[in-house]
Amino acid sequence: MLHQNITLNEQAEGCDNCLCWLIHCQAECCSQFYFPIGPTSDVAVEDTIVGVRIPMTTDLKWYFELHGIEVQNDVLLIPEEDCRFTPGLLSVHKRCGLLTSENLCSGHPDNKPNICKNLTLDNAKKGKYHLTPNCLFVYKQKL
Repeated sequence: MLHQNITLNEQAEGCDNCLCWLIHCQAECCSQFYFPIGPTSDVAVEDTIVGVRIPMTTDLKWYFELHGIEVQNDVLLIPEEDCRFTPGLLSVHKRCGLLTSENLCSGHPDNKPNICKNLTLDNAKKGKYHLTPNCLFVYKQKL
């Protein structure tokens, strides 16, 4: 297993964007998103819907709607079957509508939400994004 990690680290060193990394991650970040959950989080489960209240912008609303999430004012209405609760984290597994069958973004580079445009190694290192396990930036941070 150590040999595989070294190989991936070496591959990450030569990769300067997500397009060359899709073989490893298969667009994980475009198929799920996360919310930190704590004592003050505004999360409620009713019937089969998880409601999450967050500060909403037009761009964020667009992002969530691309993932097939209904947005009512500042509340996301997420089917419970798409949610995974782990200590401190709610992960939502919904594929972005901009993804092609080849896991490429049909909105790249300019016709996609800012949250997607702003994912950079620098922002990832600052902890501004929850990175998926196979994300290129996980490996880039190790270099």
